[in-house]
Amino acid sequence: MGSGSKLSRRAQLRMYGLRLLSAFFLLPLLAAVSPAQSPTQPVGYPVQLNGQTMFHVRWGVASYTAQERAATITRRLLKVAQDPTIAINVESAPQPGSIVLSTGDVALAGVYPGDAQAENTTQDVLAARWAAAMQQGLIQYRHQYSWRHILLRTAVTLVIVVVCVWLLLLVRRSTYKLANLVSRWLGRRLQASNEKLRSIITPSHINGYVLRIFLLIRILLWIVVLYIAVQLTLAIFPATRGLSQQWLAAVQRPIQNFGATLWNSVPSLTFVILLAYATWLVVKFVRFFFSRVGSGSIILDGFDPAWAPTTRRLVTFGLIVLAVLVAYPYIPGSRSEAFKGISIFLGVLFSLGSTGLVANVLSGIMLTYMGAFRVGDLVQIGETRGWIVSTTLLTTRVRTRKNELVSIPNSIILADKVVNLTAQVAEGLLITSTVGIGYETPWRQVEGMLLLAASRTADASKEPAPFVLVRSLNTFDVTYDVYIHLAPGASVFQASNDLNRNVLDAFNEFGVQIMTPAYVADPATDKIVPRDKWYTSPASSGDAAARAQLDRQQKSGS
Repeated sequence: MGSGSKLSRRAQLRMYGLRLLSAFFLLPLLAAVSPAQSPTQPVGYPVQLNGQTMFHVRWGVASYTAQERAATITRRLLKVAQDPTIAINVESAPQPGSIVLSTGDVALAGVYPGDAQAENTTQDVLAARWAAAMQQGLIQYRHQYSWRHILLRTAVTLVIVVVCVWLLLLVRRSTYKLANLVSRWLGRRLQASNEKLRSIITPSHINGYVLRIFLLIRILLWIVVLYIAVQLTLAIFPATRGLSQQWLAAVQRPIQNFGATLWNSVPSLTFVILLAYATWLVVKFVRFFFSRVGSGSIILDGFDPAWAPTTRRLVTFGLIVLAVLVAYPYIPGSRSEAFKGISIFLGVLFSLGSTGLVANVLSGIMLTYMGAFRVGDLVQIGETRGWIVSTTLLTTRVRTRKNELVSIPNSIILADKVVNLTAQVAEGLLITSTVGIGYETPWRQVEGMLLLAASRTADASKEPAPFVLVRSLNTFDVTYDVYIHLAPGASVFQASNDLNRNVLDAFNEFGVQIMTPAYVADPATDKIVPRDKWYTSPASSGDAAARAQLDRQQKSGS
């Protein structure tokens, strides 16, 4: 008996398991099938008169569909409403299988049991409901299209037209007066401003821009006035009232969407505005701080004041980029596909066209912090020698001795050798003059003449003293170099010119021939200029003082 009970229990458990398994698979199917089996209300087709829906027809009679029945009832009602000879008195009359609704001798509609079943009511109640709706709709139509109302609507339309024209003229006159007032006010403010602003903006420019702005405002106001006038005119007449409602909905929908979007974006816009204001304050402080560093009011250890402008630009750029990155998710429309497409396009455009730009900017930054030169320095960049006029992140402008203005990209400067002559002059720049003298002249005499020429150079520094080096022993001559230190602030070009002139005078004075360039055979006469030929015409008469000085030096030496 125990074994039998165990088997029965197993059978029961097996049966319960099968039921649960079948329920697990059948429940989704039943859930999907049950909504399709639940009764739904048939689709209704409106019966309208003068744009107003009176009731819906949801049931068709035999091959006569509900849509066709609704259209037929609408045509009959419109015919009765437009015929003033037909009295409006909708009555119901029971017929076999239906209740006929009619006014006078004109049958309007029939109410069938299927109509009542579709509306979940009785046939008599539905017939009374339809009759009352028809009665009210016909009375309203006759009332609206009476001669009294037609004349009244015509008069109101004329009033709307007159008011519209008056408003258009008022807008034109008002905007013109406001434009003149604003132009005069801005002109007075411009006269009270600084001269630089007056040179950029003239009164004629102000008048032109103000007139264009107020012309745009006038056109917008005209469009608003015309739209309101047309909207009111269409709404007055019953035949165009539906079109008026469509126009109103077409205008209201985008305005409502824009208003809702703007309202939803208020928190994000508030954050963006606060972030922009905070960034502006920080940038203003950075500009003030680095202006004081550049002027020397604030001293930072290891920071050259000449770095201040470039550092200010870099810090400002970094702050603006950081602010844009933080504000980007909060900008309205930033997640739209159009915004993303424009961002990608600008990024690709910048990447393709900024290769050389980025290289020059980075080179300009490196040159700034390398301290290779400053504005006003005399430099040698490749084959260009001149004074630095201006430096930017992209180019450096150099003015040569010929007063030519040369713009050199920073990437080229960084790749080439830069010689700063001004910085070396401040520490005692050495300039040299090279001559080749024959072996027959003692080197001590040559050194004496070169030192004499160096001492006659006005911009030569006394300490350290000039010196001479024998650079090479050539085939036909000996090469000598004389070096002088220039005084701080001296002109390199003028000092080199004076030194070379003095060397020529010294060697001619002592009758020693300069042998450079080298020669093959000894000339018949020495290639020197006698003293009495130094100022042969057309030598400048202004050299008389120099001649007198040389005479005095020769007499004192003798």
